[in-house]
Amino acid sequence: MPSRPSLLKELPPPPAQKSGWPWTEEVSPESYGPSIPYPKISLVTPSYNQGQYIEETIRSILLQNYPALEYIVMDGGSTDETKEILEKYSPWLTKWVSEPDGGQSDAINKGLAQSTGDLFNWCNSDDYFNPGALEKIGYAYQGGAFEAVFGKSALFGIEEVEGREKGTLLFDGNTAKAIGLASFSQPAIFFSKTAVDKMGPLSKSLHYAMDREWWIKWLLYFGADKAKEIPDAILNFRYHDDSKTVEGTDTNYKDINSISYSLAKSFGFDNYAAVIAEETAIDFDYQIDLDKGAISPTLIKSSLAYFMIAFANFLVFSGNRKGAKRAAKLIDTTDFTFSDKMYKYKLNLKTQEGIIGTLHDLLAPKPLK
Repeated sequence: MPSRPSLLKELPPPPAQKSGWPWTEEVSPESYGPSIPYPKISLVTPSYNQGQYIEETIRSILLQNYPALEYIVMDGGSTDETKEILEKYSPWLTKWVSEPDGGQSDAINKGLAQSTGDLFNWCNSDDYFNPGALEKIGYAYQGGAFEAVFGKSALFGIEEVEGREKGTLLFDGNTAKAIGLASFSQPAIFFSKTAVDKMGPLSKSLHYAMDREWWIKWLLYFGADKAKEIPDAILNFRYHDDSKTVEGTDTNYKDINSISYSLAKSFGFDNYAAVIAEETAIDFDYQIDLDKGAISPTLIKSSLAYFMIAFANFLVFSGNRKGAKRAAKLIDTTDFTFSDKMYKYKLNLKTQEGIIGTLHDLLAPKPLK
C-alpha cells in the first residue's frame, strides 16, 4: 500500500503563535512500511462550539499521514468559528456537515453510518492524537485477529489530572470483572467493523455513559481475550470547565447505574436491580439493547457481583452505609480469586458486616482462577 503524501506543506498554515505537534510537525509518510497491509481506519469527530480546540484535533489526525484514513466531522451547527475551520480543511476531510443534531450520540451515529473502515473510533473535538498513534493502532490490528485495539489516554487541562494516564483494564482476561468494573478509556479504543455491526449504534438515552454501554456490549459479545493492547498513550484527553467529563458527574453516575440495572432486569436478576433502584432513587427510563441469546446469564450475574463492589463503595463514600450493606450482601464470591475476595473483606469492614461473614467469604473452599 503506498504511503499517503506528506500533508504538512499542503494544509493551511497554523496560527502564528503555534508550533510543534500538530502545528509545524507531522508523522513522516516514510514511517509506514510499504509491505504492511494497514487496515482502513474510520474516525468521526462530533463537535459543537469547540472552535478553540477543533483545529488541533483535525491536524493531529490528518498529520498522522496514515495511508488508509477515512475522517468525518459531524458538527451540530456551531455558532462559533468551527464552521470556518471546517471549510478551511474541507479538501482533506472525507466528509463534514454543520447542521443541528440530537446531541453527541446522534452525531457519532450519523458519522458511523457513513463509515466504511476496518476499525472505528470517534475523537471528540477537544482532544487530539499523539504523533504515530494511527500507525501503532493499524500495525497492531493487521491480520484482523482481534476485535478491538486500544492504547492509553494522557490526561491534561486541569491540575488534578495533569500528567496522569488512563488505560483500559481487562484484568488478565477476566471478562466478568472487566464488565462489572468497566475501567476503560474510550478515546483510545478502536473497534473492528464486525464489533461495531454487532454492538449497533450508540444509545441516545445515555448522555454520558454511552461509551460505557458500548464497551460492556463489546465485552459481552467478544470477551476480554479479543482485544489487543498497545502500551503507549496515543491520545490527549482534555479536561476543561465546559467538558462533559467535568460538569456531568451526577448524570454520569445515573447512566452507569442505569446500565447495570437494565442488565440485571433483562436477565432476571431482580434482587440486584431492586437494590440499585432503591439506593439511587433513579427513575430508569433506559433499556439496554442486546442479543440475549448470544450472552451467558452466568456471565451477567458474575459481572453484577463485581459491579456491586464498586456500587457499595460508592454508597459508603456517599454516607449510605445501610444501602452499602445491602449491596455487599448480594456479592457472590464463588468465582472470585483470593485478591478479589479481599475487596469483599474490606467492604464488609466498611459496612460493619462483621468478621464472621468476612471469614466465610475468604475461607470458603472454592476453586481459584
